[in-house]
Amino acid sequence: MNMRLGLFVCAVVLSTALSGLAETVYLVQITDIRKSDAWEVMTREEVSKLQKEVQEESRVFPAALAAAKKAWDADELLKKTAFPGSSLAPRKVSSQGPFTNREQADKKKQSRDERQSEAMLKEAKAKMARNNVAEALRQQNIDKALDKLNQELSKALKRDVPLNGL
Repeated sequence: MNMRLGLFVCAVVLSTALSGLAETVYLVQITDIRKSDAWEVMTREEVSKLQKEVQEESRVFPAALAAAKKAWDADELLKKTAFPGSSLAPRKVSSQGPFTNREQADKKKQSRDERQSEAMLKEAKAKMARNNVAEALRQQNIDKALDKLNQELSKALKRDVPLNGL
């Protein structure tokens, strides 16, 4: 009886110690400059690093956006069209978790990605149905504004700023 109790206590202590060693992960939603979402499974350290980068970008974003608008207005070809500043926003990060099981977080990420893919497919079909020249021109202007903004952000932060979520 005493031996069983001792083995049980050892098993509980061992399982508690091993669960402390298990890697906790987070499901992180990253909204990029174009306001589109991406999901990633990250460790706590990776989340902290990403949040720090996003915070730095958010501090310089208004000045970089103003500089990009100024460069837009200075360009003879672009100044006749409105600067699409409302289509651009600083990156955002939000996390869900912690998950003690990476497989569980990966499964949740996969379901989010599937839903996002379905929504993007539906949106692409709607755009093809419209086949609007004005929409294509609008997207082209957003891409040009994004390039100018990315240059200004990179200059202000002295590092490359990703155009996508990561």
